[in-house]
Amino acid sequence: TASSNLLIAVERQGRYAEALQERLAMLPNQAKLVPNHPEILAYAYKNIASDYLALGRLHEAETAARTALSTWARIEDVSLEWNSVAARNTLALALQYQGRYAEAEDVLRKTVEIQRGHERPGSVWLNQTLGLLGNLLRLERRDAAAVAQLRSALAELPETANPVRAELQAALAEAELDAGNPAQA
Repeated sequence: TASSNLLIAVERQGRYAEALQERLAMLPNQAKLVPNHPEILAYAYKNIASDYLALGRLHEAETAARTALSTWARIEDVSLEWNSVAARNTLALALQYQGRYAEAEDVLRKTVEIQRGHERPGSVWLNQTLGLLGNLLRLERRDAAAVAQLRSALAELPETANPVRAELQAALAEAELDAGNPAQA
């Protein structure tokens, strides 16, 4: 919708609190559409979770992401499972930032499984999630696994300039440093 697109522009300006306030105000009207369009509510909660995450309100981000996921789960069309990926990644980050690494890893591994069923190996979205998993492994001090995961994700992406590639390169450099390989960083 036009309102949602406007809020994306507000978020890109770093005005997450303003966007969150507007998203929460829109929620009652979106909830009225649930009987015919439950995906609208799922997307709304995913966006709310992302705003909470950006504001560092981790428990609220987790709750909103879980609400989005439970809404997707109520939609019985399995082909729509791919639509839950953004909410899953947001949930994983909320858990990771809370230090709940094992839970975050479980979420990310399930997300990768879903994405592999719907995307080609060179997909930016799939490799972004693999990068999140690699960075989580780094935080868990599983250096060799983190380096391998991040190298693999980078190898799958085309060598064109894009922000995901840059994120993966930065995460790999950190993982190489953590693994004691400064020359590889």
